[in-house]
Amino acid sequence: MSDRDFPGYESDVALNYTCSEEIPRLKIGFVKQRDYLDFKLTGKYAVFNDQGVAILQGVSAPVKWRLKVENRQKAKYEYNILIGKYTDKELASEEGYKLIEKGIGAQIKTRGGKIYFKNKVINDNTEYWLVIDQLASNEEAHDFANRRLKGSSYNIIREKLNEPHGLFELFDNEFEKLGESENLLRIVPESSDNVTYVYDIADDHQEYNGDNYTALKGPIEFRCMDDGRITVICEVGIEEYVQLVVANQISANGPKEFLKALAVAVRSKVLANLCIKHHNEAFDVCAGRHCQTFGGWLDVSDDITQAVRDTYGVVIKKKNRIVEADYTEICGGYTESFHLYSENKQLYSPIFDGGNKEEFKKFGDLTQIENLKKWTTELPEVYCNPDLNSNYQVPNFFRNYFRWKITFDREELEQIINQKIGKKIGMLYDIIPVSRGISGRVKEVEILASDKNLILSGDSEIRETLSDNELPSTCFIVEPLLDDEGFPVSFSFYGAGAGHGVGLCQSGAITMALNGSNYDEILKHYYRGTMIKKIYEE
Repeated sequence: MSDRDFPGYESDVALNYTCSEEIPRLKIGFVKQRDYLDFKLTGKYAVFNDQGVAILQGVSAPVKWRLKVENRQKAKYEYNILIGKYTDKELASEEGYKLIEKGIGAQIKTRGGKIYFKNKVINDNTEYWLVIDQLASNEEAHDFANRRLKGSSYNIIREKLNEPHGLFELFDNEFEKLGESENLLRIVPESSDNVTYVYDIADDHQEYNGDNYTALKGPIEFRCMDDGRITVICEVGIEEYVQLVVANQISANGPKEFLKALAVAVRSKVLANLCIKHHNEAFDVCAGRHCQTFGGWLDVSDDITQAVRDTYGVVIKKKNRIVEADYTEICGGYTESFHLYSENKQLYSPIFDGGNKEEFKKFGDLTQIENLKKWTTELPEVYCNPDLNSNYQVPNFFRNYFRWKITFDREELEQIINQKIGKKIGMLYDIIPVSRGISGRVKEVEILASDKNLILSGDSEIRETLSDNELPSTCFIVEPLLDDEGFPVSFSFYGAGAGHGVGLCQSGAITMALNGSNYDEILKHYYRGTMIKKIYEE
């Protein structure tokens, strides 16, 4: 049966980029949101309100101006149960009818879209999401899923029912009011060289102290976001974006073929995710790790600039779709799986990150604790082992986290967990890994304590909850030190690698480049079963 016959099909959600004469510009949203924002302008700017009317022209702000929001109204949502994501509308419809036959109403929503360049489609990442919609709260959605979808995989997402609202008021350095606007204020520089400095918007882990700033170029929008507060959106061309993300990831002295490989991965990841991860938002990608870390305008080395230029328009594809090419700092010797959410298919396979497969046989199945103990405490001959790079100045980060150990006193770790979850757990008895991925990385952890037990799941939640900042990776074993009565005194984490472990290992890719591998050989090593293709020309 055709997908157009499916009663809940929604065809107008996907966003099409119709630029034809230049590569589209990305809108990048910074995840921090404020009741007010301070910024400085170098050079001359025009300031526009939400109606596109200039309220200021030819102005500069060499000292801080402030934008405040008043009369805030938050966005309202409905909650959907996401059953599956599909690239085939026919398959999505078939699965939708199976739900209808069970008496469960479903809808198909389109995400992603097409990007055009010189009247040619350079990317189509359209997905069809099968959802059960119109649930009033997150709790109601979970309750419905528990009653009607037992044994099925699902996720809870939210859809915006109405936009937030706020009145923006702009003040100069003497707090004289310069103008106001509803929900949006746009700043457009007279010159592309102008820099806007916006304070305290970058890096989720920075303290809010009024001194941290991010340098941005090009048009900038201040927007009222879903909670009624202000965030910043900047505009950057795709190739500029690739340069700036690569520069944020690695020092300028990386081997050229490695820099090329990383540039292709960054470009592929952003194109694969457009209008999918942030379909509810006014921007295409965020500046945080959720998408790719974007730190604003940085000094980009000549080597990075050349690496991006040499790979202009080159992406990683599988079955004619651009791959979400993830990358990690140090895999520790074995990368982790990346699965499509609904179909449970691998975008690319996890791999042993070494040239000698016999080396891995000494360790075996890393989901088994005895094998993992040996793996995390020895130094296998793998590409990301810093000792293999004797002729290259290995960054200290790579050297320090190939294998690592972190110890917390029990009371210290109790306080950390209390703070992270917002509740007191009492005396910490044990930390038990429940399940592991193929690389030994923990997928779920059980915390046993006197007042409260809890389950942690997922890379970010586990790493952030069990450390004052975050653990380097989830590839670890935990060993408690017990007192004479059998109670824990401290907990030691023995670990391998840094980052989530998926995709290209930056440390390993550097070694491969130093050993003579070119960038496409590096990419094919880490993204097995894919192909490298140029999708647009200058």
